[in-house]
Amino acid sequence: MKTIKLSKHFLIVISMLFFTMILFQCGQPKKSKQETTEKENILQQQKLVDQIQKNEVKLFEIAQKFIIGDTIRKQGRIIDGELVFRSEIPWQVALIVSGAIPGEGQFCGGTLINDKWILTAAHCLEGLRPDDIQIFSGSVNLNSGGNISDVSNIIIHPEYNNRTFDNDIALIELKTTIPLNEEQNIVYLPTNDLANELLRDGIVATVSGWGITEEGHSSSSLRKVEIEIISVQKCVRSYGKAITINMVCAGFDQGEKDACQGDSGGPLTVIDQYGSPTLIGIVSWGDGCAEPNLYGVYTKVHNYIDWISNTCDCIQMQEPI
Repeated sequence: MKTIKLSKHFLIVISMLFFTMILFQCGQPKKSKQETTEKENILQQQKLVDQIQKNEVKLFEIAQKFIIGDTIRKQGRIIDGELVFRSEIPWQVALIVSGAIPGEGQFCGGTLINDKWILTAAHCLEGLRPDDIQIFSGSVNLNSGGNISDVSNIIIHPEYNNRTFDNDIALIELKTTIPLNEEQNIVYLPTNDLANELLRDGIVATVSGWGITEEGHSSSSLRKVEIEIISVQKCVRSYGKAITINMVCAGFDQGEKDACQGDSGGPLTVIDQYGSPTLIGIVSWGDGCAEPNLYGVYTKVHNYIDWISNTCDCIQMQEPI
């Protein structure tokens, strides 16, 4: 069974937002009997009911994305990872429910590729509108510091398939630019030649994200884990025809280290021999988490350079030296 790598506390936040909306609406001042007719009162009450129903539908649609059948998706975690130090992975951002506290509303990750554009997984955004989400950046701790940015546009790859997770890639445009500094900065995207060098079997890559640890304890701190690129042959042996030319596997034969739910949309990066970070993958899906011979599957970024460039003209390429 494919495991989409999504997040914790999400339905709790959805419920809190829903009841907050109801309380807010119910707490609005009403006109006195002397100021309005009985007919106006009825119309006012109907408008209130209609607004609450619209809010309920909106929140239910968001919550529904995080449910498979009747089973809530597992909480997110980087398996066997370690804490990320300040400024170590400044391109990592969090997708959060609009208006929520970042530590409770984070549901996916993303990568800063420009001061106004975020790269993430399409399955994180399917069915959502720009005002449904915000972007948290500039801090490794969801409950401390950082910046929250509003979203103006969501662009899902036109050939994304939500059954196979092929073309699992999307762009987010922010309403305003993010100031680039040591705590929030961009990562380079690879040319085809560089990607061919960095996607060889056994190359060490880093995946990062927020969520709970392998022990199951809640954490608001960004974590990372180093894993190895897996050859196409091994990957196909594990997953068969589910693997397309747009996917790359990473992990270990014995399992133990992996990305998991809550890390979706986050970056898989490789530091080349000259110390330059390059984004080679986007956390997409997998069968379980850190299971032997069942690797994490990532969207192969360099296959989409033309699409990204044509969509936003926002990328900076890293050439092989």
